[in-house]
Amino acid sequence: MILEQEIFAKPEDLIAWLKSKEDKIQMNVLEATLLLDYMEGHDYALGINDCNELIRKDIVVTDGEIELYSIDEVIDCVCDWNYELKLDADVRRSNPDNFIHFVNEQNRYEKLIKDEAILDGLFNQTKYKVQCVNLGKQLADEFIINISKNSQTSSGLKTEGEFKPFCSNNRSR
Repeated sequence: MILEQEIFAKPEDLIAWLKSKEDKIQMNVLEATLLLDYMEGHDYALGINDCNELIRKDIVVTDGEIELYSIDEVIDCVCDWNYELKLDADVRRSNPDNFIHFVNEQNRYEKLIKDEAILDGLFNQTKYKVQCVNLGKQLADEFIINISKNSQTSSGLKTEGEFKPFCSNNRSR
């Protein structure tokens, strides 16, 4: 069972914990505030357990579920929430009930775009960024190898005579 020791009440608490862990992720007060606000908006709080490990606590119920969470997971989760909220805001601003509704959703959408830029900076420090880059390199290498194999066996391009006519009577529709 994971026991809560402390919930981060302010962004400086999260930043201090990161520094104490000598974590590779660096963040400022604005970024830490953004993470904590998204967590709170989704009924979670961040804190540490009795072993000084990061935890995520469900704050809806009194004895909410507590689970170990890495800072990489926190950032990835918040990026996902931002993306979902941005999609929702985009749909709502595209189909407003009235002009006031449009303006409100447009403002919400623009704020989420600003949040996304900040979150992208944090995501670029996570282990997931490295995994994405490595996967991209692997896929590109495999693609190049497959292209090379195909070009050695044949040009891969069909000649004019190899195409079947689109219409049986050779007239366009």
